Amino acid sequence: MSGLLWLALLGCGGADPDSGGADEVELLEVYDLADEVGFPEGLAWHPGVQAFFIGSIEHGGLTRVDPDGAEHPIETVEEDGWMSLGVRAHEAEVLVCAVRGAGTDTSRSELWRVDVESEAVVRVPLQTSPADCNDLVVVDGSAYLTDRESGRIHRVDLATNTSEIWLESEALKPGLIGNNGIVVTEGGALVVGQYSPARLVRVPLDAPEEAEAVELSGDSLGTLPNGPDGVVWHGDDLVFVANDVLATVSSSDDFRSADVRSDDAPVGLAAITEAQGQLFGLKGEVVPFVLGTTVDLPFQILAVEAP
Repeated sequence: MSGLLWLALLGCGGADPDSGGADEVELLEVYDLADEVGFPEGLAWHPGVQAFFIGSIEHGGLTRVDPDGAEHPIETVEEDGWMSLGVRAHEAEVLVCAVRGAGTDTSRSELWRVDVESEAVVRVPLQTSPADCNDLVVVDGSAYLTDRESGRIHRVDLATNTSEIWLESEALKPGLIGNNGIVVTEGGALVVGQYSPARLVRVPLDAPEEAEAVELSGDSLGTLPNGPDGVVWHGDDLVFVANDVLATVSSSDDFRSADVRSDDAPVGLAAITEAQGQLFGLKGEVVPFVLGTTVDLPFQILAVEAP
């Protein structure tokens, strides 16, 4: 059961501020995606090339979606069985958390580095198995990757393409379903969303052994099937998606504590990103995929408002 629950809400990413930029283009309110996208997971807007990038839990591909809605599949691997989860724009690349054998005791993970111009893919294996990479953030030349099935954060040095287990912490150990989205604060701490039980964990980069749960007030972060999944910065606040819930999380002490405001959202959201100041969610239908229930097509990228 835990392997199936692992899939109930997977990774997400947003655009990094160092991804470059270009003149703004006109964006649609809703992008209907082809069924071939295959239960999309992970969403990032790359301001340098002015396009969305989405992953897939069905076939592990990566798809570029242009502002006019044109879709362009990018070949990432030839082997079957891969899932492409968290997606992050970084400089001239899109970085992807990829998993094969998700939720099993033989799962393995890779960080895929996809050049947005040539579409060349560099695959960096994580140096452990099982490993269930979910989402990532880039800080000072290193990618920090969450792991759904353990209390680990993996680190990949982007200069050398080498990986290590950077942290293994009791504070990050999964309950029913573990670690999902991840961001870094201005104060130099990672904030990790855990799906069930729903909570946030703060990990200081300079003292990771001090990882601890964020003290939350206000609205609930959600319960099954709604728990923190995709996360993105929106101004000074974090915005989480959780299936059919959107939550804004505000803090005045670098996320040692925070206040939550939540509201209903379109059902089936699996990821979120910011494009040209507007939030866009990814309707990926992940929960129906896991439960084998009716899927509400089409998959979509759609503009959403923070609570």
